[in-house]
Amino acid sequence: MTLTNDSFTDGFSDSVGTLESLQKSAIAYLFSDPRLQIVKLNDQEYMDCQIAYRSQQNEQEMMLEATLQAIDDKMSSQEDYSILSIGCGSGLFEKPFLEKLLSLNKTIHFVGIDPNEAECVKAQEWCDKIRIYHTGKFNFTINTVGF
Repeated sequence: MTLTNDSFTDGFSDSVGTLESLQKSAIAYLFSDPRLQIVKLNDQEYMDCQIAYRSQQNEQEMMLEATLQAIDDKMSSQEDYSILSIGCGSGLFEKPFLEKLLSLNKTIHFVGIDPNEAECVKAQEWCDKIRIYHTGKFNFTINTVGF
């Protein structure tokens, strides 16, 4: 038997198709369970849940600490940084990170992109404030883009 690229990719496509069918079947089964009650949260309820979740987690602090440690270990002598944040949202993670770099007298060019226009407006607002306090050391662009 001779295998060609076509026979390999055809088999791969069949496997992917089967996997997708299984995933759809599992999801359909889950949603068809009469014991399952799906509740749609309004914006305020969603935000309340996010706040409750985040108050119990320290993921942001851990990520920030690990990122700053990597910079200390590998790039502490670097003076200029170009930073791209894909999915920056309102900048919940980026703001303390950028402020820490600026406190070390680093020069930063920051580009943030996110599909949520309202979140981009929030990021734009705090970036404007940072730029005022760090004239010549911080410039930025925030873009709303569709993914």
